[in-house]
Amino acid sequence: MKFMPEELPMGLKYDLHLHSQFSDDSLIDVRKIETISKKKGLAGVAITDHSSLNGYQYLKRHSAEDFLVIPGMEVETEIGELIGLFITEPLNTDLVDFFDVIDDIKDKNGLVVIPHPFDKLRSNHLKVDVIREEVIRQYIDAVEIVNSRIINKRYIYEAVKFQRYFDLAKTGGSDAHTHWEIGNGFTFFESSDNDVIYSAEDLRKKIMNKESMSYGKKSNPIVHAFTVSTKWKNKLFYKK
Repeated sequence: MKFMPEELPMGLKYDLHLHSQFSDDSLIDVRKIETISKKKGLAGVAITDHSSLNGYQYLKRHSAEDFLVIPGMEVETEIGELIGLFITEPLNTDLVDFFDVIDDIKDKNGLVVIPHPFDKLRSNHLKVDVIREEVIRQYIDAVEIVNSRIINKRYIYEAVKFQRYFDLAKTGGSDAHTHWEIGNGFTFFESSDNDVIYSAEDLRKKIMNKESMSYGKKSNPIVHAFTVSTKWKNKLFYKK
């Protein structure tokens, strides 16, 4: 399953949803992310770990100037998950109320992104049907269209309809928890100069101006088994 044109125009690709070893269900060594990403043609990534900014902070310190590393976190609310992108400091993971989490993201200069929406195979997808329309229009900045871990393509079509109805910005990401998933989904920005280097603020503005596109392909569903086994192993053998 692919969600992209036969040939991409000139532009830059960013995987804006992936998890490093600092998420308890990820096998990705943060030290390998830049090398793998560049091989996949990515100009940068957002590290969106579940519990901390440690992965982002490490990669930011050790990455080259031509590779953009964006801070983010994926956090749980009582009605499903949200991603805070471009946050200036770690989010408060003790918060579970939807509005409290949104306020926390906004207070830290972040964009509120709905990840893997409508994916009924995940209990942690955001239950958008219980949120009033005016709340979505006021507080949600973007919706993730292509998430490479979505198994049923119908959920991606539903995300497209949702994004168009509310006129939200689009993001795309692999939701990678293993090295070989990195770059399977990505956010794309057209540019006449493939050598241009965007800053995090440049990308933030482009997303808010709705200049981003969401493209990619589905990852092999077997990756979900690796996620589950990794999470259980960490629970059994490692202390927080």
